[in-house]
Amino acid sequence: MVNRRKAYFGSIMHFGRALFTRQLTQQGFVIQKVIERKNSWGDVRLIGLPGDSLLKIRSLTNPKKIRALPMASNKVILDTVRSTALEPIVYFTDLIQVTYTKEQEPYAFQRARRSASTANGSGFQYSLLRTLEASVTVDATGQFWRPHGIRSEGYWTWELIAHDLPLDYNPDEQIRLPE
Repeated sequence: MVNRRKAYFGSIMHFGRALFTRQLTQQGFVIQKVIERKNSWGDVRLIGLPGDSLLKIRSLTNPKKIRALPMASNKVILDTVRSTALEPIVYFTDLIQVTYTKEQEPYAFQRARRSASTANGSGFQYSLLRTLEASVTVDATGQFWRPHGIRSEGYWTWELIAHDLPLDYNPDEQIRLPE
């Protein structure tokens, strides 16, 4: 149970549930629209666009430092015309960077990926989302349907299948010890 709880927080399932309930910032997620541009050598660069607001969040690696992260509204990631309260439709162009601000990237990830967060010193977990289909919904369990309609990159990709959780997982359940 302890390992499941640790795997849940910051996961794509946790993000999906927070998106479904429209509680991204309360759950520790910050989203930002990102565009890809090629330079004259053909290298792809990611450029973060300004958000609707700036969130001030304490750095995980240095609690004395405050980071200002641009935050986009839900309308950047959700199709506001076709979505309903019970069936949010995820649709966006380019990429969405998802930052989880309540847990540090593990050292093994930083070493394996030499992540940008090591350079900026925040320690936050960064992932990217890309839509591959025009109609992807997210349900109350945090699952994206059509599962192949959305692709994650970055930290969520590194977690792989070892961190998958049952669809009905509830992090608020108490740990029950055998009697």
